Amino acid sequence: MSGRSSCSFKDPITGEVRSELRKGPVSTRTSSGGDRLDSVNIAEQRAFQRGEKLFAVITEAASAGISLHSDRRELRPGAPPPRPRRMICLELPWAADKAVQQLGRVHRSNQLHPPAFTCVVTDLAGEARFVSAVTKRLTQLGAMTRGDRNSGLGASGDAFGFGRMDLMSGPYGLPALGKLSEDLSRQHTDLPMRLPGWSGGWKEFAVLAEKLLDEMQVSLAQADASKKSKDSALKKFLNRILAMPCNVQRGLFELLAGHVVRLEDADRRDGLLDRGVVSLNHNSRWGRLQKVEEVGSELLKGADLSLRKLRLDRGLDFEAAKQLLEAAAADEEHDAQGFYLRPLEQSHPEVVLALRRRRAAARGGMVVTYTLIYPHVGPSANLDGQVCTLSRLKASALWMVPLEEAAPLWHKQYDRSATQCVHIQRGRSCGNEHCRAGLRCLEETMLTGQILAHWDVLSGLLRQTSLVRCELDNGAALVGFLVPTDSVRIMRDTFEQRAEMQKTNQRKVAEMQRTMKGRDRPEQRGPRALKEKRHQKLRAKDVLEVGSDGDESPALSSSSES
Repeated sequence: MSGRSSCSFKDPITGEVRSELRKGPVSTRTSSGGDRLDSVNIAEQRAFQRGEKLFAVITEAASAGISLHSDRRELRPGAPPPRPRRMICLELPWAADKAVQQLGRVHRSNQLHPPAFTCVVTDLAGEARFVSAVTKRLTQLGAMTRGDRNSGLGASGDAFGFGRMDLMSGPYGLPALGKLSEDLSRQHTDLPMRLPGWSGGWKEFAVLAEKLLDEMQVSLAQADASKKSKDSALKKFLNRILAMPCNVQRGLFELLAGHVVRLEDADRRDGLLDRGVVSLNHNSRWGRLQKVEEVGSELLKGADLSLRKLRLDRGLDFEAAKQLLEAAAADEEHDAQGFYLRPLEQSHPEVVLALRRRRAAARGGMVVTYTLIYPHVGPSANLDGQVCTLSRLKASALWMVPLEEAAPLWHKQYDRSATQCVHIQRGRSCGNEHCRAGLRCLEETMLTGQILAHWDVLSGLLRQTSLVRCELDNGAALVGFLVPTDSVRIMRDTFEQRAEMQKTNQRKVAEMQRTMKGRDRPEQRGPRALKEKRHQKLRAKDVLEVGSDGDESPALSSSSES
């Protein structure tokens, strides 16, 4: 299926290649002997949908307005069912939306089988970047249609493995471009880069790359530039490196991606990385939470927002630890799986559970490692700052104890860690009354409600937090922002001031409306107006008669006092 009226045919006898008009059904023939182009494409589409042809080669011109999915309506008695579809993209469009539109030709409603996609790209990073743009668009499409960012791509969110090359949509592309410019200018980089094929090393690569960028009129200077010009500079850089030699193109993109990774790691260490909607129960900075309870809620004045106080429990009780040990695979070869005691200088020994797991070694073999599970914090793969291997576990000061001896110590540490930090648990003094090191139960504040309606205020108050989703112990789910402790009072005061301002403005508007209404109302005349005035006088007379039972009427008393 294409947009051309003719195609090339090879004579099987002579081997000659000649151009001929495309043939369709006899009913679609024109007076000139050819066929209408749309009729030919429709006939080819029907043959593919009915299963008469198993392969469809489609050009971009013919991809508009067609459906090639595994259609349920093609089920016919005595005929094989529609086959599953696999779409092989040989050349992706430059626009991500257009690529998504083409992928949708085999992914329609009323389909029997979901389609599979294969994108054929080279190992050049410049071309792979376009695939990353398509995967990003599919992620956004899944969020809009299903309310889930991973609905289109699975749990990883990166269908083709090029998510790390999506540099335009993230906040680190422009800073990384500035770092790249500095490295090329000083002909030195702090990144651990390998440059095979460059005899002169990094200096030779930097000189040639800077020369080629100058020839292509790509300016990396970002000083005193607006955001729009900065975005266009990054786009120009990523597009024009496609015209460079392959070795220079790979080096530049690897350098840019390396700086992006370094900037992300720095923000991740500082807690400033925006990871979208994060599952608080599984992927929080406190590890895997065992239970989340709501212990309090407060409505913010003048806003449909709530400050919810959550109690996060990251510990593991003894019954759950015992079940983990019973469900774990047997460690018959080394017999190192079970409960251990760690000696302490100023307190009773701490109990820990070691479970065997497998970790790939550097040379492709398998080295036996263990996960350490504690009563008060989440699991850890490290022992004294290093991966807990079998040899390190055997050489450590830990010793194995039976289940009966570990149970009372586990219960004791589990109960004490609910309110005491690890320093007090170990018999030391702690001068910080707000210390949370080693605490099993933590309290956090979560902001929920109509967040987008008040984003003009919240964007300035919540700059270093992520949108999180958590499942409570009662089965309810909450989505909102985690509010730092020092920001709760500021947020409460801000919305109280905003509510007072709104009330003041509403009173002023109401007074203005009443004033304008009194000015605009004309003086009433006629029988109806006279009747209304007569009723008003009668009501005033009734008030005076009611007040005459005492010394003075209420109206006269109030006027005399004033």
